[in-house]
Amino acid sequence: MQTIALVGHGTYFDCRALFKTYAVVIALDGGYEFCKKNGVTPTVVLGDGDSIVQPPADFIKLSDQTTTDLQKGIQYIEQHYHDYQIDLFGCTSHDRLDHTLAAIQSL
Repeated sequence: MQTIALVGHGTYFDCRALFKTYAVVIALDGGYEFCKKNGVTPTVVLGDGDSIVQPPADFIKLSDQTTTDLQKGIQYIEQHYHDYQIDLFGCTSHDRLDHTLAAIQSL
């Protein structure tokens, strides 16, 4: 089974060392900013682009506004990976209750 780190744009604890244990790190939109600041190179960066300052050249823009970036990330994993476990980082936030509730609902 492959364990995938899904990095959102929310609240974090110091998890830089932990990211090194993942073969796959998927940054969701603003989660890419967290990765850049902490020296983490994501395998994939995707989202709607509204929370990312400078997207990388290989950014996967998914413009659908009816789903959250977390939902987009889970759908991407379902389409591209098999036999996986997803660990979520930064997918809840103290100032975005709507995103926190969407994360709980997605699980």
